[in-house]
Amino acid sequence: MILRPFFALGYYAFARPLFKSTVPILGTGATYIRHFFCRFMFKQCGKKLFVEKGCFFGNGNEISVGNNVRFGFNFRFMQRIMNLGNDVIVEQEVLILGKAYQIPKINDSREIQLSKQKPKLSIGNHVVIGARTVITNTCSSIGNNVFIKQGAIVMQDIPDNTIVEGNPATFKEREVTT
Repeated sequence: MILRPFFALGYYAFARPLFKSTVPILGTGATYIRHFFCRFMFKQCGKKLFVEKGCFFGNGNEISVGNNVRFGFNFRFMQRIMNLGNDVIVEQEVLILGKAYQIPKINDSREIQLSKQKPKLSIGNHVVIGARTVITNTCSSIGNNVFIKQGAIVMQDIPDNTIVEGNPATFKEREVTT
């Protein structure tokens, strides 16, 4: 879409700093405005997108979002290709890291370089990512029915039906009732 950069500019200049959703009356309007800009800024966007104040998505053109997705206060997304499924909750101050630095050996005269490829991250359906969680560039997929507890540092792929906690993250399989 040719207009995508203009929607990104509108989001960062106008919609991003608007009121939090908890502010009476004004917060509801701010939420609708952020939703409007993000819907056109993202590569693909499902129904019922909720974006809280202060979220950072880069230019947004490498993000695909399913239905019923919620981004909490001050969410940060850095240089990555991201696909989110349906019914995903990303709580406040979650950080998703992108490109990695290639550090040369001690005797090597090359400078530190940023890798050229953006890593991909695929997040399944029915996922909750707790507050202040960090997902590093080494994690490329988060399965379905996953609950990541607050403050976890996720450095590897997460299988389906898992509870994740700690630093570094440890996995516990959970029973899913239908």
